[in-house]
Amino acid sequence: MRAKRYFRAVLLLSVALIVLPCLGLAETKEDADRLLKEAKSLQKGAVYEENLERAFQKYEEALGIFKQLGDLHAMASVYNMQGNAYRTRDDLQKAVDYYGKALETAQQVGDVRRLDQTL
Repeated sequence: MRAKRYFRAVLLLSVALIVLPCLGLAETKEDADRLLKEAKSLQKGAVYEENLERAFQKYEEALGIFKQLGDLHAMASVYNMQGNAYRTRDDLQKAVDYYGKALETAQQVGDVRRLDQTL
């Protein structure tokens, strides 16, 4: 009986390890946090446009994970960081657009601290 349950658990784990990445569901909050850290680092050292582009890519990846997780607080934070990155690039219209997304998302969850930072 135990061997049968063990075999079933191993089989389910194996299937999960194959299927979840294919569906894009294997990413975690830790993955998104790591991407944010990398994006912030790239943005700070954005001497070259290429670094800023890589930062934008990492912000988008992190945002996708936070959307899957339904983490509105983190989504508002990423939108705010994206606004900062566009401001660094002197693309003020896009910066305002992303600050607006940050504000809207923060309002959905009543994140007063985020509202204050965005304004």
